[in-house]
Amino acid sequence: MLSDVYNSNPTAVRAVLQAFAASQPQGKRIVVLGDMLELGDAAPQLHAKLAEVLDPNQFNSVFLLGTEMQALKTALADKYQLGNNLFYYDGNQQPQLLQELRQHLTSKDEVLLKGSHGMHLEIVLQGLLGEKSAR
Repeated sequence: MLSDVYNSNPTAVRAVLQAFAASQPQGKRIVVLGDMLELGDAAPQLHAKLAEVLDPNQFNSVFLLGTEMQALKTALADKYQLGNNLFYYDGNQQPQLLQELRQHLTSKDEVLLKGSHGMHLEIVLQGLLGEKSAR
């Protein structure tokens, strides 16, 4: 599991996605992205542009959290199937995201968590770590 849930910006997200794409998991590569906060008026375009580096041949599933991620969800709609490989949650739905992510995971899968601290993806991280230690 890779986690950077403290700070996020487009350059950092692209870099971590490229590194994660090069990983060799035994199972699926699953991406969990939270809003990149404090981007100003360009936020929707900057979020949507991340679709360029999210390829279903590299990342099996994408979980998105936050209102700004709606732009990325729309941009990914043609690449990923909503509800099967693309999941979207508003900013207060970390517990729902965790629940669906757990149902989606196998013990061989790798998960990347990336988002601004204000999105509280640490809730998802703690839930996953608790789940792993219980296995």
